[in-house]
Amino acid sequence: MSKKPPQIGQKAWAPKAASPSQQQPGSATPAASPVAATPSASPVATPSAGAVSPFVPSLPPVSQLQPGTVLRVTSALAPSAPFEGVLVVYDAPAGLLLVERCYDFADERNEHNRESNGAAAGTGKKDYALLNVQHVRVEVATEAPANSKPRVLPALHKPSLDAKVAAGLHARAEERACIGVGVSAEGQKLFDAIRKTTPCVWKGDSFVVLDCVRVAPPYNVAACSIVTPQNNGAQQQAPNSPPGRKSGQQQQAENMLMRVRKLVDEISTKLKLHQPPTQQ
Repeated sequence: MSKKPPQIGQKAWAPKAASPSQQQPGSATPAASPVAATPSASPVATPSAGAVSPFVPSLPPVSQLQPGTVLRVTSALAPSAPFEGVLVVYDAPAGLLLVERCYDFADERNEHNRESNGAAAGTGKKDYALLNVQHVRVEVATEAPANSKPRVLPALHKPSLDAKVAAGLHARAEERACIGVGVSAEGQKLFDAIRKTTPCVWKGDSFVVLDCVRVAPPYNVAACSIVTPQNNGAQQQAPNSPPGRKSGQQQQAENMLMRVRKLVDEISTKLKLHQPPTQQ
């Protein structure tokens, strides 16, 4: 007897699979269809056609890295564009090379430089490249690059160099002499302020202004005194001068003392020196 086809909206009839409890004893359960398990292939590093080998820096022996040696340099930033130049100096502790390069402005790569600098085609211009030996591959070139000339270092004028060194040492000695030893901070500040307008030098823990007025600790107005020239412990007196009358040198020293006291007072007030610390 043929079964009727399912109507629209009805599900097609399909035989139900027997549950494990309804299976007849001794009947075998249908095994799952075997699927061929293909083992995953292990990755094998195969060099591709466009693979780039890692950059390995190299350097010639130090005996060949002398000033004036022509080098062929390949940089890790542009391994496909090596250049040639003349070695200026090699700093082994710092690992740096200074190479002088010579360009031909007729080259297309330097067309922009030629136009901006207004140089004619075929003229050579030089620049310097500071290279880190950890990022370059250096070889000694057999031939000198175009437009290169033997480098001639300028002669040094030793007397001028010695004069500059002596002047520098003298300036450092003067700066060191302006620092008092064993003095207070107020004394050093007062000395620095007076020194800007008036010559003064340290004499122990005191400083002398214009070789005639001494400012001693605690570096206030009362500590200013005249530096009196002495001979065997006695004060010198100008010849042919009446007793009790001041000489011109003494009068000048007293005027300088008044000037220095006024200066010390003004600077101490401005810098707020010798003031007791405020209690919080």
